[in-house]
Amino acid sequence: AGPVTADDAFVAFLRRTKADAAAGAGAGTYDAAIGNEAADADSIISAVCYSYVREALGLARGAPLPLVSVPRSALRLRAETNALLRFVGISAEDLTCMDEVDLGGLAAAGRLQLALLDHNALAEGVAYLADSVYHIVDHHRDAGKHPGVAGELRTVAFDEAANDGMGTATVGSTCSLVVEAAAAGGAAALPRSMAALLYGVILLDTANMNPAAGKGTPRDAAALQVIEDLYAGKAAVDVDAAAAATAGFAWPSRGELFSAIQEAKFDPQLWRSLTALEAITYDYKQFTADASGRRIGIATVLTDLDSFVGPKADLLADAKAYLEENRLDVLGIMFSWLPGGLDGEMQRQLLLMGPVGGAVGPVAAHLTREGQNKFSFSPISVDDESAEAYAPLRNDAGLEVYAFDQGLRKASRKQVAPALLEALDATAS
Repeated sequence: AGPVTADDAFVAFLRRTKADAAAGAGAGTYDAAIGNEAADADSIISAVCYSYVREALGLARGAPLPLVSVPRSALRLRAETNALLRFVGISAEDLTCMDEVDLGGLAAAGRLQLALLDHNALAEGVAYLADSVYHIVDHHRDAGKHPGVAGELRTVAFDEAANDGMGTATVGSTCSLVVEAAAAGGAAALPRSMAALLYGVILLDTANMNPAAGKGTPRDAAALQVIEDLYAGKAAVDVDAAAAATAGFAWPSRGELFSAIQEAKFDPQLWRSLTALEAITYDYKQFTADASGRRIGIATVLTDLDSFVGPKADLLADAKAYLEENRLDVLGIMFSWLPGGLDGEMQRQLLLMGPVGGAVGPVAAHLTREGQNKFSFSPISVDDESAEAYAPLRNDAGLEVYAFDQGLRKASRKQVAPALLEALDATAS
């Protein structure tokens, strides 16, 4: 399909705010929106779209500043986001990346008001921005950070008690929360190209509302319906005069848009082409256990353990360097893939690495202890010399390595990360 729109109010907004940021906008204040450090499609798109919504509804506390939460060089690696932008007809060059603005200088001068999208606690690397945080829109377990952000300015769509105490998000996508916020403003707050971006991410995050995936919620369904009521079946010229160049373009079907983004996200060639370090940092989050202060980094990789490890002879050396550089006790990689193709059931595995004699061994044992194994982890023998694919995990890098198949396939990093943090605290001496 061709682009949803050649130009509209949202594209103009992206270009205007990018130019304003480059010019410095005088001595005024910026109202910035930024996603989490993993910078997946939900983080990137929810942040840039929410910035538009805040201005459209008259709620911005300064000059809007929609931000991508990784440097420009890293944005180029975000395959699913770039695929979605291309589908919609928006250039990634119109986005503003965090390394293109002096956020620290703005914060120090008291000129930054910051909204957090798709996370509720700033990452350690940008902790210097903490005093600027005034607003949170998220769907992860509330870490309780930024306690001054409360009431209607703190939206955390997560049910702590659900799922036998493991908790569950009440929306599958932060983009659904953005649609909820924009809905009152109608098409003025949801221009066509922006709506298409939000639509694509919601479909991606909910596996096209497939009940078997267990990701979509009634709130996601309602958000999709809001967008479809505005645009589905309507030519661009019918709803947006600025988009007359694409008159006659049919709004994409859910399946068409979902497949285009999903194929890019799970492209085996992408994951084969990345170095170990690029793969680790592609979709990465870092956490600190409350009681022990122990630190863990968790990457998500969208292929299976065998396919990923086999061609990466330097994996352990790179992992060791990354552990040391980031002062981690444990580095985890969560593997998610679809062995039956894009319509298949998600499979999951977990790899844990850490210094010999450190936290990783007790944490691995804790996860599989009787009564604790709520994710149905079963160990994979990576030490078996006959398993050639695992040879890169057996070199002498001074690390302990543990691998598991994950039986509870619906549990993503949202659920597994808190369990790993609990294990770090429980096994601290």
